[in-house]
Amino acid sequence: MVYGHTPIPEPEWLNRTINIDTGCVFGGKLTALRYPERELVSVPARRVYAEPARPFLPVEEAAPALSAQHQQDDVLELEDVTGKRIISTRLHGNVTIREENAIAALEVMSRFAANPKWLIYLPPTMSPSETTREPGLLEHPAEAFAHYRHQEIPRVMCEEKHMGSRAVTIVCRDGGVARRRFGVTDEGIGIVYTRTGRRFLDDTALEAQALEIVRDALTASGFWERLNTDWVCLDCE
Repeated sequence: MVYGHTPIPEPEWLNRTINIDTGCVFGGKLTALRYPERELVSVPARRVYAEPARPFLPVEEAAPALSAQHQQDDVLELEDVTGKRIISTRLHGNVTIREENAIAALEVMSRFAANPKWLIYLPPTMSPSETTREPGLLEHPAEAFAHYRHQEIPRVMCEEKHMGSRAVTIVCRDGGVARRRFGVTDEGIGIVYTRTGRRFLDDTALEAQALEIVRDALTASGFWERLNTDWVCLDCE
């Protein structure tokens, strides 16, 4: 749905609706939506043709507000996480989420997960064991064996593998990009998280240093200009 009538500084998506009234008559811009490409084209107004009764252009000194979509994303819809759910997907048909799975996921996400606005990608992986109680460790074989015993599995075959830990890294060019793209404020330029959506590093200062190193390397290599982007998600190990 494409609509106008309520002038706003920039075109704004909310779910599958978009407001493209950017107040040309009030000195803003004239905006068009190219469909089905969903590309936006804007032309600045030559002048203020009429003074608005209520100013809508942002004050230069004021911090930009979150978009309507990002504000909506802060609201938890209880029906999305309770009871049995059937989700229709474009590539995989219908996916059924049982009530007990939804409850368990909500409990884990609320206790351990990073800000879910960052979690745009969770890599496919084997099911991890429960968080260990061993100090300094995220996982330990004891929890895995306890799970198999609980399931009355009498024999387990173990294979030695040499591999690192998945570290999904999201890096933005600056804090403004983090706000515009992810709706995240006051959390720096990105995040490093595990395959299960938990912070990879407990030390936020160390995480910030690592992200700055990656950001500076991307800047020095001309990555942002070459790919015409201001953020990136890296699946690291």
